[in-house]
Amino acid sequence: MKIISLLLCAALLCGTLISCGETSDGGNTADTAAETAAETEATGTLRENYPDTIPEGLDFGGATVTIHGRGNEHPIRELSAEQTGDIIDDAIYYRNLAVEDRLNVKIESYTPYGWQDYGTGMNQIRSSIRAGEDAYQIIAGYSSPIPALSVEGMLLNLKEVPYIDLQQPWWVRSTVNDLTINNKLYFLCGDIALTMLEYCYSIAVNLDIAHNYSVEDIYDIVLDGKWTLDRMYNISSGVYSDLDGDGTHNENDLYGLYIGSEIGNDLGAFIQSCDIHFTRRSEDDIPYLAADVDKLVSLTEQNYKLLYENDGGYVNAGIYAYEKFPEGHMLFAPSYLYFYPDFYKGMESDYGILPYPKYDEAQTEYKTGLQGGFSIWCIPISVQNLELSGAVMEAMAAQSYRTLTPTYYETALKVKYSRDEKSIKMLDIIRDGAVIDFDYVYNGMIGGPLGLHREIVSGKKSDFASKWASAEAKVAAALEKLIVSFE
Repeated sequence: MKIISLLLCAALLCGTLISCGETSDGGNTADTAAETAAETEATGTLRENYPDTIPEGLDFGGATVTIHGRGNEHPIRELSAEQTGDIIDDAIYYRNLAVEDRLNVKIESYTPYGWQDYGTGMNQIRSSIRAGEDAYQIIAGYSSPIPALSVEGMLLNLKEVPYIDLQQPWWVRSTVNDLTINNKLYFLCGDIALTMLEYCYSIAVNLDIAHNYSVEDIYDIVLDGKWTLDRMYNISSGVYSDLDGDGTHNENDLYGLYIGSEIGNDLGAFIQSCDIHFTRRSEDDIPYLAADVDKLVSLTEQNYKLLYENDGGYVNAGIYAYEKFPEGHMLFAPSYLYFYPDFYKGMESDYGILPYPKYDEAQTEYKTGLQGGFSIWCIPISVQNLELSGAVMEAMAAQSYRTLTPTYYETALKVKYSRDEKSIKMLDIIRDGAVIDFDYVYNGMIGGPLGLHREIVSGKKSDFASKWASAEAKVAAALEKLIVSFE
């Protein structure tokens, strides 16, 4: 039955991937991987055949692997989904089936605690580890609270876990490069976490409004590297219409930029998109405080201008922007990819997807912030079979890269919910620019500096310098304490 199911999986995925005609030579050497990577980048046709470095014939004798995850709808689904006929559910189901069949394991998920009571789940993990129980072989942790376990010495250094290959494309580069502390890496994220893709921030754009207001091709602006804070302000400020004719700015009018109830998260994503940092790395791979204060001062002033000194801007904390966007009354609306399938697919207006803007044209790459609902993956120190945890985690990531991400990204978003070819290029930019770095993951443990900018602007103020002057010592002390804890 597994063989039949896997054959059906292959048939399903042939219809969703770019090419199903190519085959690899089955090699797992570093040279083969490098050659395949080059060809994949050049042609875009071999993702489904991209090799990993897990040895062929690895067999764990039917062992069960339990993944502790968060008990909300999307985090539950990314671990294990039933075969329902939905393209995403089926892709997750077949991914797990492929890994189970390849390694002779059984994958189970344990997800009783949602974000509301995740603290209880954290305490459950702690108790299990302290008792030396091998209850959970992998943890797909809620990104905000789970980092505390690394400081408490409860997680393994993933650089020392067998079969996990940090050079592979299914692991997000920023997690590998920026979460390593003193050559220890406790968390990974990438294609293994569908929630990472879903919670990538973007800017939804109404293309009909852009056309009606003679906005130049917005996609060409992005592709030319000119989609910046200033450009976003200049375009949005020229778009406004008093639709209800009452002479006042209200939620019923048409705007160039609409910010809703998630104003804090929407503003927070500008930190990553503008490539702003609070910490840097020493030669010994130890984070130290080095805040980009000048850029933070400028960003805070520009965001204040964008929201409150913008003829085409409107802030309404009483309703979510993604709920209003389908009405066709806004040119730009911050959003994350999670919302596109459920909220925008029925829109009458043509819409598109943009990355968040860069700080300025001198910034070489677009960067993508994430809303905190995604999962980051780790392994508790209490596991009894390290090879089992490592092989399953790597195999799930690799298989997600080959099949799940293309199904979600290239079929669900690019084909089913995206309205034009250039949007596809925007999605590539958004995914490739995902930022999951030290500042983000450990923000809550170093005094929450990422929240200062959004706190100031959402409070209708613009003075970052004075706020930072009063917070810097606290952040520095918290960072020093954190580093000592790791040591």
